[in-house]
Amino acid sequence: MCIVTAALLGLVLFRTYDFWTTGFLVSDEHEYIFEAVTGSIYGNRYFFGAVNILLFRIFRTTNIDSFFFLFPFYLAFWDMLTVFSFYKILRLLDTDGRTMAVSLFSSLFMISFVLLSLGFLTETVGLAMAMLGIYFIIAFAKKTKKPTDCVKYPLLAALSLSAAMYSREPYTIFLIGGIFIVAFLALASARVTGAGSKRQAFGVAFLAILAFAI
Repeated sequence: MCIVTAALLGLVLFRTYDFWTTGFLVSDEHEYIFEAVTGSIYGNRYFFGAVNILLFRIFRTTNIDSFFFLFPFYLAFWDMLTVFSFYKILRLLDTDGRTMAVSLFSSLFMISFVLLSLGFLTETVGLAMAMLGIYFIIAFAKKTKKPTDCVKYPLLAALSLSAAMYSREPYTIFLIGGIFIVAFLALASARVTGAGSKRQAFGVAFLAILAFAI
């Protein structure tokens, strides 16, 4: 985890240095910066757009020069959220230390992740929120012990996957498919929550499904 963190932060600093010395940004990055400055949102990418607008307002980012100071912290936050969610998922799955280390280290060689994690792009935010949503779904399967967990974890999963969907459209499939996974897990684990009768068990399962669906 320390090696992966150091490597990602090193890549973030390198991309920031490259931006400083060359001024290079891909066309999408130019567009998203302009939208954040002007307060507009592209298409239905509401979460991505709203977060950027809020950050630009808080840090008074009004032009490309002031954006430079926000850029490395922005990249580092979403990259580390992705990796930390991945780490927590591996912990929930009771992965042994060696497998966990190899899995984390392999993320540095996934070209799509490394490239997309270094840009002011929807993919960076979408992937981070999707990983967080997957973590909450697995937490629902592994950590549910009381009825409140049947609402808390599905709701957090749905909110995270909705954020991913409203950052990058292809993540819609996670939200649609997730309701079937949550329904299965809810019915399978309803007895564990302490519900006495079969009717109570299905009631708890229904709450979990409803929380995710909403």
